[in-house]
Amino acid sequence: MPILPEMDHRKIYTGSKINAQYLQSLLLESSLKSVIRDDGESSRRAGFGVDYMNEAKLLIHKDDYLKAKHILDNAMDDDGNLMGIDEELLEEQAMQTRSIPVENAAQQSTIGKRSPFNLLLNAIIVLYSSYRLYPLLQGETLPWWRILLSGALVVFCGWTLIAHFTSKNEKAA
Repeated sequence: MPILPEMDHRKIYTGSKINAQYLQSLLLESSLKSVIRDDGESSRRAGFGVDYMNEAKLLIHKDDYLKAKHILDNAMDDDGNLMGIDEELLEEQAMQTRSIPVENAAQQSTIGKRSPFNLLLNAIIVLYSSYRLYPLLQGETLPWWRILLSGALVVFCGWTLIAHFTSKNEKAA
């Protein structure tokens, strides 16, 4: 399912993402808005194992198509290569971008965030399950399923409460 409606946008360029970004900047200088769609990157982020695809599409609104096509024709030679790009400048920019530290924005938080309702529910389950197991301390017998179920609930909910409050203390320290 395409991101943009096909009827409003037309493909004006297909090629490498770097070239598409360069052409997009040329169009932006002429106040034409365009969109880059990279299906290969989208499929990799979605978890589909596909071969590397170097096919980014530069899409532009139908109303601006002719003006954008004229700008792209002036920026490219007859073979479809971009003109006016200084190789030394590109190499220098590439070396500068290598030294930029990149933060991983998709880091998973190690400390779980629990809502107050979740904590209250866990505490109530621990108290109720302990109450259901209390007759064992009096010497009475209970069905095995009740012991197993209530014991598992006490252990699991108690562990989540302890883990929550100890992680808060470690974070504060």
